[in-house]
Amino acid sequence: MTLVFTDVQGSTTQWEMHPLVMEKALEMHDKVMRSHIEEFTGYEVKTEGDAFFISFERPEDAIRFCFKVQVDLLKEEWAEDVFKHPDAKIEASPSGAVLYRGLRVRMGVHTGEPTCAKNPVTGGLPSPDTHTLFSLLLFFTHLLPSFRSHGLLWPRGKQICQD
Repeated sequence: MTLVFTDVQGSTTQWEMHPLVMEKALEMHDKVMRSHIEEFTGYEVKTEGDAFFISFERPEDAIRFCFKVQVDLLKEEWAEDVFKHPDAKIEASPSGAVLYRGLRVRMGVHTGEPTCAKNPVTGGLPSPDTHTLFSLLLFFTHLLPSFRSHGLLWPRGKQICQD
């Protein structure tokens, strides 16, 4: 199982600087993200603000997804005001190749074989609605299979462990 967590760099100050521009930019960001999730056999687990939590069965698909999204975001037709923010300005390498252009999206890729386990304190199964993104990262290796067993990460009917 491979998980991808994304976050727009500097989004809070971008919202403060240009709220209307950022609203449109985030719509464009979301469209690019969602246009490739199914293409790479991913599953959108959750979004919060500008952050995405996506699962993939294979690490190669997650990496290809990330690469494709980054390339498409670089090519996106952002409003000129987007480039006024330091975390969205256009930057090029010494040879002239464009390195950054528009929203910069950080992407963390986590992969491994989780174990099937209930919460040792409560004895229950975690709910993705009651945990923050940070908490999800902390208990990934111990509790994530419980999400998967309930079909929250694998909607294709693949059940790894049962209650």
